[in-house]
Amino acid sequence: EILSGLVGSEMCIRDRPYSHDLVINDNKYLLFTEKIKKTSWYIISMIDEKEIISEVRSLEDHYINLGYIIIASVISFYLLFFIYLYTKAKEFVRMINVPLFKIISMTKDLGLKKDINKLEECGIVEIDILSENFNNLATELDQRTKKLVKSETQRAFNEELANTDSLTGVYNRRFLKDFSNKYMKIVKREEDKLSMLLIDIDNFKIKNDTYGHNTGDLVIKKLVSIIKNIVRDKDLIVRYGGDEFIVLLPSTNIRNARKVAKKLISYLNEINQLESKELFFTITIGTSEYQDSDKNIEDIMHRADKSLYRAKDLGKNCVV
Repeated sequence: EILSGLVGSEMCIRDRPYSHDLVINDNKYLLFTEKIKKTSWYIISMIDEKEIISEVRSLEDHYINLGYIIIASVISFYLLFFIYLYTKAKEFVRMINVPLFKIISMTKDLGLKKDINKLEECGIVEIDILSENFNNLATELDQRTKKLVKSETQRAFNEELANTDSLTGVYNRRFLKDFSNKYMKIVKREEDKLSMLLIDIDNFKIKNDTYGHNTGDLVIKKLVSIIKNIVRDKDLIVRYGGDEFIVLLPSTNIRNARKVAKKLISYLNEINQLESKELFFTITIGTSEYQDSDKNIEDIMHRADKSLYRAKDLGKNCVV
């Protein structure tokens, strides 16, 4: 009855296969009509909208779940991809850092160790080039260092030969001249004290002629040993002539210098009591100190020489 009414009413659009809405007891239906050819009959299809929507909603839920799966898959993929990138990046950084740390470590050892292992290739072109350059640098530096050490050793040896007395090992006259010119400027600038002991072996020529040059050499060595036992490490001992020695006493006034001189004579006299006749000897010492008017070391030596002659006149084996 409902359908026949629809066919005859204006709601029905004949020969049109699209749908019309129909509400029956609050239920919505969709109507589809189609005319049968060569007849006056129509096929009318009435479908409950809920059935169509339930299928659509079921399909919607399916695609929503599929969307979640796709999103989760994409997130998982990118997460795994980032983990992979992080691992590879960390491995790559380690590949770079290991040779770089070796280069830094070996750089600290340059010039300190004789044997330095060469850096090996790590597979990274830039790092391998840097390692090769470093190996070449280390080799060249080692060769230059050896040449420098050799030349400096030779220079120091030659300088020591030039500045020291071959018999006693103390400084010679040449060193005194070079050193005193520089040191006198320091003393003048700092307004410091400087005293000198001029030591002469009494009757050395007689002993040398009597017992020979070997005995004379032993006497000179003995005197140097005694002086070293008495004076400070910073005091300078110079063999000025055959039997004459100069001792420079930095930061020392004339009064303290004479105390050192008397101590030298007293110590030698004690040793002489147990010494053989051949090695028995005495010394005479003249003293002087730096004055503001002094221009060079010769001025101090001149006064010390005068003091030495006065001591000789007093009978030797004494200090003036």
